[in-house]
Order: sequence, then structure tokens, then C-alpha cells
Amino acid sequence: LLNGFVLSLTNWNGYSPTRAFVGADNYLRMLSDPLVGAALVNTFIYGIGSTLLQQVIGLGLALALDRAIRGRNIARAIIYLPVLVSPVVMGTMYYMFFSYNYGGLNDIVVALGGERVAWLSEAGSAILIIVIVNSLQFVGISMVIYLAGLQSIPPVYYEASRLDGASDWQQFVSITVPLELLQRAEKTQRLFTLILGVIAGISLVVGGIGIGNRGTYDLGRF
Repeated sequence: LLNGFVLSLTNWNGYSPTRAFVGADNYLRMLSDPLVGAALVNTFIYGIGSTLLQQVIGLGLALALDRAIRGRNIARAIIYLPVLVSPVVMGTMYYMFFSYNYGGLNDIVVALGGERVAWLSEAGSAILIIVIVNSLQFVGISMVIYLAGLQSIPPVYYEASRLDGASDWQQFVSITVPLELLQRAEKTQRLFTLILGVIAGISLVVGGIGIGNRGTYDLGRF
């Protein structure tokens, strides 16, 4: 962070061995840039959107894979696998998937009789894709943490509720939510998963992202 602040006070192209000190000129130019407001909005969308989506999908996957079904361990491993992949590799893979000319998604659209769509050229769709890609890569972390909480709930509660004729939704509302989400998770796992999601969003800001056009830039690009 300190090194980044020092660099922000200089005029440097990233390659030259010399750096010209310009003081606060970069900050003044940033404040006068009309895209700063859009970049600020994009930053919140990236961070908050990815965090919320990871929690929702992670909880849903944890509930599904907490059941005694065949192949659940393999499914858990597959879902967690993207966490171990470099974000650069994931970004390249998804860029190829959403590419206008060679993307797999557009090939499907064309096969169904539609026309190719510039998914990454429009700011709205590009931002949504970034949020989805980031969420899918790190949703395995949320799933594992929620699974740990679910497995700490004594199964006798669910067995007793089934004897009373409770549905899956009633079990979730009356047992899972009070015991896992409110009591056990409130001080530990929910806070931990939210922190991880926010860190993932902040990492986007620190690294600086943007696809296609300047409408997808975040504050890291300034």
C-alpha cells in the first residue's frame, strides 16, 4: 500500500527506470475525470455483488451437499477446485467463453438460431459477467464454511421434525436458520465468509479491472 501511494505521486509509465514526481496532480486529474463516479459505483457492485452472490450460492450448495447423496464428496471437490486456480487463468478461460467471435456462449446462441452478442463490449453485461465469474470462482470457500456449520447441528433435530411431518422448507426455517445461521454462524462463520467476500472484492480494486471499454473500470484503474 505504501509503495502504491508513493507511485501515485509520480508520473510513471510502468516501464521506465525514471519516475517524475508530480505531487497531487494525479489525484486532481482523477477528481476531474467524469468516469470516477462510474468507477466508484462499479467498485461497490464488484465487491458487494460478489459477496452476496457467494453467500447465497454457497449456502444453497452446502444445503444440497449436506444430504446423504451419492457422489457428494466428488461434487464438493469440483465446486472447490476453482478456488485453487489463479484468477488470471480463470479470467482467460471465461474471456474465451464470452468472446464475440470464438466464444462458446455465442456458438450456442448461433446454433439456436440467434446472432452473436458482444457480451464484453457493453458495460452492463460486462460488469455482471465479472461479478458472476468472481463469485463462481470463490463460492467453494463459502460452501465449505457453511457445510461445517450445518454438520455441527445434531441430526436428532431433523429426525424429530420429520416424524412431526415437517417439510424441507420448515426444517430450514425452524432448525437450520436458528441453530446454524443465527447462533453458531453469527459470530464466526458468517463474519468469516463475509470478510473473505469483501477481501475478494477489495482485491479487484487493488488489482484494477476493466473489460472492453472504460465503462467497466473500477477505482483500481485510476
